[in-house]
Amino acid sequence: MSDHWDFYFFVVEDKPCSTMLDLGLVNDAPVASKPWLVSVRFPLLRPRSDGLTDNAEAEELGKIEEALVRALRSHCDAQFVGRMTWNGTRDLFFYAPRTDGMGTALGEALGPTPSRRVMSQVREDKEWRHYLDVLFPGPVEQRRMADRRVVEELKKAGDRLEQPRPIDHFATFTREVHARSYADACAALRFDVEPRELDDGSGWSVRATRVDPAELTHVHEVATSLLLLAEEHDGKYDGWGCPVKKDTDA
Repeated sequence: MSDHWDFYFFVVEDKPCSTMLDLGLVNDAPVASKPWLVSVRFPLLRPRSDGLTDNAEAEELGKIEEALVRALRSHCDAQFVGRMTWNGTRDLFFYAPRTDGMGTALGEALGPTPSRRVMSQVREDKEWRHYLDVLFPGPVEQRRMADRRVVEELKKAGDRLEQPRPIDHFATFTREVHARSYADACAALRFDVEPRELDDGSGWSVRATRVDPAELTHVHEVATSLLLLAEEHDGKYDGWGCPVKKDTDA
């Protein structure tokens, strides 16, 4: 099974929702041997004004989470798949082949006198719809996660993110007509474009280049607009890259 964890934020009913999940499980889902969805909810004791956790409570909840993951794995062979924090609550989600040991697992993890009220629920979810439809991020959220990872690598390299530099964006298409129409649309947005046929003849790619800063908010806005534009032209946005810009650069 995977262990590829990452997080993202989105808004539900005007409130931020923080979601962390094992992204790599999408390659295995649904797992036929684990059809039971186990949900464990904790009301936050000290929620921030936006309904999320402060640092102190996040640390406390992390210890409870670790104990639950161990206990549910031991007693129910449960797979921890993700968690959501929203509107003053935190929910942990597991998939398990059986649920007969859940009470024992919860008692072992939380102790005889739990420090907070806990609610648990079990329901059958053979198709792992909760993981795939609720927890797993949509295209825009996946794009922001990928953008954040690139920006973090640039920062590690000493990049001055606010400095403009040429940023290359890439998209692929199965038909030339779609690649060229996308390239024309990018050109109208002041990108330099380079459409070309793929070496194996399976389709076309377009490189769109423009001078921009690499700050996350800005570059994500640009990348998202190109992602949506590529979809409009029956293509797939593949990401972006740029040179590192340091203080010593001219």
